[in-house]
Amino acid sequence: MSRLWERLKRLRHLLYDWSRAGTTNSLRNIKTLQAEIDRVKLIHPVDWDMVRTLEAELSRQWEAEEVFWQQKSRVKWLKKGDQNSAYFHTVTRARRKKNFVAGLRNEEGEWVTEETGKASIATNFYQNLFTSETQVLNMIERVATLPIDNRVTPQMNAQLTVEVLAGEVRSTVFSMGSKQAPGSDGFTGKFFKAFWDIVGISVVEAVVSFFNSSRMLRIFNHTWLTLIPKVDSVETIRQLRPISLCQFVYKVITKIMAERLASMLPQIVSEGQNGFIRDRQIIDNILIGHELMHYLKIKRQGKKGYMALKVDMEKAYDRVEWPFLLAVLEKMGFSSVWRGWIHECLRSSSFSVLMNGSPSGYFTASRGLRQGDPFSPLLFVLCTEGFAALLRKAITEKKLEGVKVAPSAPRISHLFFADDSYLFLRGSLQECENLLVVLNEYEELSGQRVNLEKSAVCFSKNVSIPDQEFLATILGVGAVGVHDKYLGLPTLFARSKTATFRFFEEKLLERLQGWKQRTLSWAAKETLIKTIALALPLHVMSCFRLPLVLCRLLDKYVARFWWGAEEGIPKIRWVSWRNMCRSKHEGGMGFRRFEQFNQALLAKIGWRILNEPQSLIAHIYKGKYFPRGSFLTATARSRPFWGWQSILHGRQLLEKGLRWQVGNGQSVPLLQSNWIPKCQLDPPVYNPCILPEGGGSVVADVISEGGGRWDEEKLSQWFDPSTCKAIKAIPLPRWDVPDKLIWHFTAEGVFSVKSAYHLAVELDRRRGGWRSSVSWMDKPSWIRVWEAKIPPKLKVFLWQILNRALPTMEALIEKKVQVLPRCPVCWDAPETMEHLFLYCPVARALWDYSGLEYLGEGLPRHTFPLFLKRLLGLIHQPSVVMAVVAILWRIWRSRNWVVFEGKQFEIPALMR
Repeated sequence: MSRLWERLKRLRHLLYDWSRAGTTNSLRNIKTLQAEIDRVKLIHPVDWDMVRTLEAELSRQWEAEEVFWQQKSRVKWLKKGDQNSAYFHTVTRARRKKNFVAGLRNEEGEWVTEETGKASIATNFYQNLFTSETQVLNMIERVATLPIDNRVTPQMNAQLTVEVLAGEVRSTVFSMGSKQAPGSDGFTGKFFKAFWDIVGISVVEAVVSFFNSSRMLRIFNHTWLTLIPKVDSVETIRQLRPISLCQFVYKVITKIMAERLASMLPQIVSEGQNGFIRDRQIIDNILIGHELMHYLKIKRQGKKGYMALKVDMEKAYDRVEWPFLLAVLEKMGFSSVWRGWIHECLRSSSFSVLMNGSPSGYFTASRGLRQGDPFSPLLFVLCTEGFAALLRKAITEKKLEGVKVAPSAPRISHLFFADDSYLFLRGSLQECENLLVVLNEYEELSGQRVNLEKSAVCFSKNVSIPDQEFLATILGVGAVGVHDKYLGLPTLFARSKTATFRFFEEKLLERLQGWKQRTLSWAAKETLIKTIALALPLHVMSCFRLPLVLCRLLDKYVARFWWGAEEGIPKIRWVSWRNMCRSKHEGGMGFRRFEQFNQALLAKIGWRILNEPQSLIAHIYKGKYFPRGSFLTATARSRPFWGWQSILHGRQLLEKGLRWQVGNGQSVPLLQSNWIPKCQLDPPVYNPCILPEGGGSVVADVISEGGGRWDEEKLSQWFDPSTCKAIKAIPLPRWDVPDKLIWHFTAEGVFSVKSAYHLAVELDRRRGGWRSSVSWMDKPSWIRVWEAKIPPKLKVFLWQILNRALPTMEALIEKKVQVLPRCPVCWDAPETMEHLFLYCPVARALWDYSGLEYLGEGLPRHTFPLFLKRLLGLIHQPSVVMAVVAILWRIWRSRNWVVFEGKQFEIPALMR
């Protein structure tokens, strides 16, 4: 490892000297090149080869300038290929202003503004925080008494500690982020990926040496603690959130360990913990937690009252005691080699604090997990197994009871999601005292500390107000009528669901109306909408049904952001939002409508209940809503929680996409279910007069005795010829296998939200009968448009042309805007699409100058669709498409210069 470090250190000095030489300032180079291009153009005759060479270098410098500001802005959602340097610059300034710490109060309450003073406060605080306080000398013996199952098998240990090879190191490097903030070495993932042919061997040697020797070079494990404000005006050090900037090579090591462990966590960690575990989802905690809170809300009678305690752990990651963690790992059955690797990663760590971007101080740690290390979340989850074991022990000894939402439902005592803890128990003095014993023991062993100020308890309605106040005092926390939120969502719902979810509407508006977005291009807006705006409500839409009026309101906000607004007044929407939400291959922009997307996400919960009946959430819902039936026949029942009503809404869509995969045919009703692939959305045609009486026929009735083939005689009697043909195309197994429900709209038969969303859109289309705004465009034509080798903004521009979504004078008049119809460039004719791009003197001159075939040749006027068909015919030719679209773009830009800036220009100047 030391050899790699020495090489990186030498390279860092060389790069520093190179950057100081002054050749890397792209903005200065841009100004120089622009001046040189202007100078060359003044010399007659113009050396166009020189101009093109200089312009190519100018383009490269602009790209370098954009990359520079994108890295500083930390924006990760924008795609390459469309310049947004102004946006990146704006974000960078805003981020610096937000993260700047002007001053801090020291322990005496004095206000400190000097950089050295602030750095000293931060260094002392975190050095104390990361120093062990445990007084437990017999940690292993104490943990050994806990009911932690030894679930790590010898086979698992063998997989965890198998030899690390070069291929695994390389795949790990290339799976990591390229532009994440670097650690103290200064090298990002992009550096190691770009120069892997040079540095790869050294990186592999360093990583493999750690796993072979179980020794870490301390310098590779030195961490910068960057401090992110939690509030707008920071005054105390506790109002800053520490994020660890680990070095890239160290993160490669822990990423390898994390990937190996992650696949085994579902078999190792108890089902009450859902954080950072594959195939377990946050929505399970949310829905179960809300179901329990709903039970407490409606329980008004009975001798037994219950309570829900929301526990906040103070500095949860930072206070984890390493001996406790290692003892839990040993109790779970992890090998000494694996535990040794983990201990070395923890023991060799050291820190410096970044105060307003400047590192200061140096200290080592003896406890805590670093937020920023890819391995830390998984280690914390394993640490919470100790807490879960203490709770299970108390339940086994009948010191805690837990809550059941129905007689057939399982009893729930706790829900964990990483460091978020929700505890459920009887509302009695004895159980409160027993819980305090559990919490005190967990604090003593693990180093965790309950933050009483941020913790709270609420009670069922059959616990009297005096008892509530008394029990809350015993616990040392505040009593609330209802917990405000759990994992970011409201725990209970008002009669008006629109009012309940109003905060999501406000959050989306805040994002969309931000002033920073004014500098974004069309292509960047598209990416912003898809990656942030439509994903922002994903958390709530995955759990609960949003009211229809709210969905349409959210659609309206996103559409307004796309088309823009001027002084608060929305601009013209040239294409309906419904059409824009069609796929790009159907003439839309591929946006998603909130109503259909919400239902598709809810259908996923139903699919999981069907296919994962052993999961905790499936047990809860079956116990309460269909104890003697199936999910597909369950009803809302009396006083259902909104979460269950939402799942039933998703089930409506799920049922449209479910299909029986025929085995022996015994479980599949012949008429009342989907089992014919070609009749999924259109019911089969059958002869009701000939079918057997009683309506109890199953598919097995049309399978020949012995199985393996269809009874063609019965099929021809009972179904029409086209349906018979579709049925006979279904393969039958040669042996007796049970029928199986699959998802029709994916090749694998497995549910996906994407396919469910497209199904919801198709069903909506069938109900409403709406069509694309460009009826003459077929799917292959749209595919050619979006796969053309042109910049993203020109693809969107071409989409606008094809949808006639450009504000020409003719189009504005059609929208009842009072403007002069004449072309603002030549004033010779009305400004139609045809005139603007084909017949205007500026357009004709550009076509002639380009040397390309004039696409308007031989076309009668007012036949712009014919011109577009010719244009589409050229799009699959890479050598031509860029030039053609660039001409159209130059025409449009020139026209806008005249309209909005009052510029006048000569056509020869435009050619240059």
